[in-house]
Amino acid sequence: MTDDAYRKTVKRKTATAFETQPSVIVRSFEVSPGVYAEGVVPVGTDGSPIGSGMPVHLAQEETDLAAGQSGIVATAGDRILAIINIGAGNANLSFGEIAVVDAGYPCDAAPQVGRQGGGLTFDEPMVLGVDIHAVSAAGTTILVLKA
Repeated sequence: MTDDAYRKTVKRKTATAFETQPSVIVRSFEVSPGVYAEGVVPVGTDGSPIGSGMPVHLAQEETDLAAGQSGIVATAGDRILAIINIGAGNANLSFGEIAVVDAGYPCDAAPQVGRQGGGLTFDEPMVLGVDIHAVSAAGTTILVLKA
């Protein structure tokens, strides 16, 4: 076997091994009697959980935005996992300043109210250094998942 053929074989096997290994597992945790939330736990290449395995407490906040009115959807210091548009109108996000329609980070409307539209998601909780503002020309609802 030539060196090139060997490298291709090793590369293919390595890529396959990593593709089949999960990088996180999802566990359900009881956050209050009868109320469950899902938390993400990172896992190693052998499939075992990394870290303490302690539950991640999640909070969900929804902000209704009136048409054309900028509002704060997350404040500095919040630990966020996701900001998602679940409303009927398109939205725009800005960081540390008032949001402007059709400027900043765009978040498409949800295909159906209450479903997931455009937004931002993070692999680990992101601690904000500034407030996040949102605006929608037609009005919408923004969901923020906090850890």
